[in-house]
This record gives sequence, C-alpha cells and structure tokens, in this order.
Amino acid sequence: MTVQQPTGGGGRSNPLPVDDLLEVLARPRCREILEFLLDASDHEASFDACVEHVTRTGDDPRPVAIQLHHADLPLMAEEGLLVYDSRRKRIRLLEDQVPEAAIRHIIALTQELSDPGRSD
Repeated sequence: MTVQQPTGGGGRSNPLPVDDLLEVLARPRCREILEFLLDASDHEASFDACVEHVTRTGDDPRPVAIQLHHADLPLMAEEGLLVYDSRRKRIRLLEDQVPEAAIRHIIALTQELSDPGRSD
C-alpha cells in the first residue's frame, strides 16, 4: 500500500467522533505531527521533516521513523485526519476533517499538565 487514504473517516460529512479524535491525541507523537502540519505551509510536509521535527530534542530518528511509518501516520490516515503517501514520503493534513481549535486546545492542555510550573 503506497498511499494511505482515509478509510473509516475519509470523506465523511460528519466530524470525527470525539472518542476517535481523543484516541489519536492520546499519542504524543500524533499530537506533535498534527501541530507540525497545522503550522506547516499548505498543511503539508515531507516524512523526513516530520521525523526531524519529532526528534529535535535528541531522540534517535530510526525508531521514531519506524513508529511514525507503521503506527502513528496510518492511524491518523485511517481516522481521516491526513493522507500519507509513503512512496513519495509526503504527509498532507485534511483541513476539512481536522477541528484545529480543539486540537490546539488539547495540545496546550497536555503541555500544561505535563509541566505545571511552565508559563507561556
């Protein structure tokens, strides 16, 4: 399978069910990738840029790339949040399926809860 198009959630006219979105956002790397794509030009990025973004704090890129390729990106594609073309190594956010305000709020909340002393 080269291009992972949304399956269960793709093309739905209804928003992604809250429980499904929370399942995705429970994964720190999914949150990082979604935030990265929300901030990216045209909401699109290369696979390598995503790996580089996630490993910017010093994580080993190889296991991160494997986890993204085999688990996190396919999950988000299945839920209809993005399209992952593994052959071209491109990831594109499906803006019409992504509740940006909710995602940014949950990301900010998880950051606050993980570091309560931090002030932005």
